[in-house]
Order: sequence, then structure tokens, then C-alpha cells
Amino acid sequence: MERTRSNYDADQDDKYRMTTGYQATQNQNVLYCSSCGESVFVNDLIFGNLSKVIDETLENPFLCEDCIRANEEFGYSGF
Repeated sequence: MERTRSNYDADQDDKYRMTTGYQATQNQNVLYCSSCGESVFVNDLIFGNLSKVIDETLENPFLCEDCIRANEEFGYSGF
């Protein structure tokens, strides 16, 4: 019987990027989108990584899912 990688990494789900618009069990930290200002809740790993970047560069690189989609659509529109 073959196993997929998800069987081996099932206990490491918190390492993947999962954001929510509400406070959840794993997503206790709030970040604000640098484009629209929307608050998004993230897990400790994402919050820690972005906090390091913000401390080093003094800029917030975080974009919410809506802004990411809007930027991708704008990029493909040819303008």
C-alpha cells in the first residue's frame, strides 16, 4: 500500500499558511493587510516569521487573500 506525503506530515499541519477572518484555536494572532488594512488571524509560525521581517525592514509585507487575488488579476490584465 502506498502512502502519500500527507500521511507522513499530518501532524505538521500548523506549518502551512492558513489565515482566517476570525479568531480560531490555532489562529490567535492578528495581522493587518498592508494594502487594505483588513485584520486577519494567523498561527504562531506565520506571525513569528512576519514579525521578524517587519522588525528588520520596518515594512509590512502581508497581503490578505482578497488583495493577493486582486493583484494577480491586475497583473494578468495586461495593464
